[in-house]
Amino acid sequence: MEKSTYESRKVWFSKGMFSSFVERDNFDFQVGYDVNEIDGFTSSTAKDFDNNEVSKKIGTYDFFGSMMWNMNDRITVRPGYRMMNSSYFKTAHLYNLSVKYEFPKGFTIRGVLGNSPKLPTFDELYTELKDVNHDVSGNPNLKPENGQSFALYFKKNYDIKDGWITNRLGLSYKRVTDKIELITITNSENRLAYRFENFDTFKNFNISYESSIFWNNWDANFGITFMGNSVSLFNEENTDDFLYKADLTANIGYTFPK
Repeated sequence: MEKSTYESRKVWFSKGMFSSFVERDNFDFQVGYDVNEIDGFTSSTAKDFDNNEVSKKIGTYDFFGSMMWNMNDRITVRPGYRMMNSSYFKTAHLYNLSVKYEFPKGFTIRGVLGNSPKLPTFDELYTELKDVNHDVSGNPNLKPENGQSFALYFKKNYDIKDGWITNRLGLSYKRVTDKIELITITNSENRLAYRFENFDTFKNFNISYESSIFWNNWDANFGITFMGNSVSLFNEENTDDFLYKADLTANIGYTFPK
């Protein structure tokens, strides 16, 4: 019996972060890097690349930085940036900005704005799993994802006798082009199979409310979330039809004194 390699992965990674450069209570920043290299091999028995084995090396080399600045007792600003370099794709840029304002009497509002690019992983590009029960394929023609998002969060604290109440409301929206997902297809043998593909457009919105009560040794939580998703595939007409979902949670607890 001859021994052979079906698939293999060799991974090298390094991550570093540098912070606390400035000794100030209202200002801080950090910078860092994140390096990954994957050397992968797929034999000709795993996938039909003209009956040739495939050997690929993909590297990602990211550099990032973030900052926290308390402008005064009420306003806090947190910007962030990441440069995503790749040996396979063009350089992508990720940025975000968070601003928090604290009103009097325990009311807080926070806004977040940013984008969210995502490079295809090695498995999404080249993974192969084919046997009697499975047929899963990567897709070397995948494109990077590119998304934009924003969110608003509100929080209000109330003091009560022997306890407190916290109410939270969150609103968020995200739009992603070329979103990568594992979808179901029909293979050349007219059997169901799975392959990674790009969606044209993915949209998501989320509305959530949560209330927490702490009184003496009792605590209770109530929450409701309403969300919607919309997907457009392969240049089809975009109808902006959303699928909706609602979740409801509640719990109550008691802590026995020692």
